[in-house]
Amino acid sequence: MPSTELKRAARAYAAEHGVKYTEALRAVRGDTGQQPDPDRVRTRVTVTANSDGTISPRRWEIVVDDPRTEKPIAEWVYGAERFGAEVDRIADVHGWRRAPGAEWPVEPTTEPVTVELERSDVGRRVDEVEQILADVGVTWHEACEPYMAAVAHELVRAGIGVKEAFACGNEPRDGAIDLSTTLSGYSTQLAWREDQGWYYLSFQHGEHADGVDDLPVGHLAEPYDVAVAFCEAIDHPVRSERPDWRPPADYDLDAVAPDEWWDVSPALERALTCYTTYPGWTPDTPDPAPAADPVPQQQQQQPLDNVDYDLSTIRLRTGDELPSMIVTATHSILQDLWAGDVRSKIALVEAYRMATDPAHKLVPGTDELLREVQFVDEDGRMHDSVRQVVLASLRDTGDRGIDLELIDPRG
Repeated sequence: MPSTELKRAARAYAAEHGVKYTEALRAVRGDTGQQPDPDRVRTRVTVTANSDGTISPRRWEIVVDDPRTEKPIAEWVYGAERFGAEVDRIADVHGWRRAPGAEWPVEPTTEPVTVELERSDVGRRVDEVEQILADVGVTWHEACEPYMAAVAHELVRAGIGVKEAFACGNEPRDGAIDLSTTLSGYSTQLAWREDQGWYYLSFQHGEHADGVDDLPVGHLAEPYDVAVAFCEAIDHPVRSERPDWRPPADYDLDAVAPDEWWDVSPALERALTCYTTYPGWTPDTPDPAPAADPVPQQQQQQPLDNVDYDLSTIRLRTGDELPSMIVTATHSILQDLWAGDVRSKIALVEAYRMATDPAHKLVPGTDELLREVQFVDEDGRMHDSVRQVVLASLRDTGDRGIDLELIDPRG
């Protein structure tokens, strides 16, 4: 496993050459002649000691020194009676499994026990997906945007006006196409979600849909077929022919996201990212929006992250009243989780679930993150003030599972 000195050298190399940490680590290892197997690592397993020095068998720690990450992955397991099964599950979440013949310790000890791990099937799929996304220059949450742009291109060819096509950045991942063509007095949005496929929403007043209709096409139907199905659904004539573009030979029309949140599907990512070659996909960064005219000071509502927002208390949407410092700090953390990676977004959902149900058991891999941001204590209990801000800041808009919206918590 990488030594502390090797990791320090890699961080310095990354800062000097402007490369990613993993690239720097490979470069430094090359300089020192070390050629480790990237699919084989070691993990340390220990048990916490109480303040009086006696062993506490209810807290086991697993630390995976993964060469792909700058910091070792650390997790806690509570309860020795199911330690082996729980630790196997935690390792699998991070893409590892015990190497042949390797065994977890069966007796509590404060001395680290080293166990050899190898990349699991899940881990290999994660590695493949990361490479697929890197090859086309999109992130995990942007992966469906080329597909949205391709369908938008075919809608325009079919005679349907389009305002914008975009990835929404939610979990499960989704994207949408806002239409400029009004249908029977309704604004319309064509939408896709990785766990349910295509549907369209109709809006007459406000931001809430007046109607939702599934579109009778395959989960990953080709853009032209989606456009034709939508035209038929709204009784609109199709004014275009099927384009010459064809998906790759390995394109899987039925590729779906795995059931487990930590697993991925290379077939799904290959299908989504193949649309980076489709006409209509322009990944150029848009110009920044022009600055808005200043609003008179008396009409402004102070932003939550403004350091001058110094009211002694804030009344939340829920009716609770808390010190402004707690509200602004907690809401800022929620914003960071909302904009973060997949693990952060899962932690956000788990925080909402625990806020609504104090007995909820956190998904392994999120409890440590929620402790780091001080949402839960060492025993996994959520602080009351955090619970109140979470409930005021997050709104569940889904009717087919949790679909969160981050909103202003103030009443």
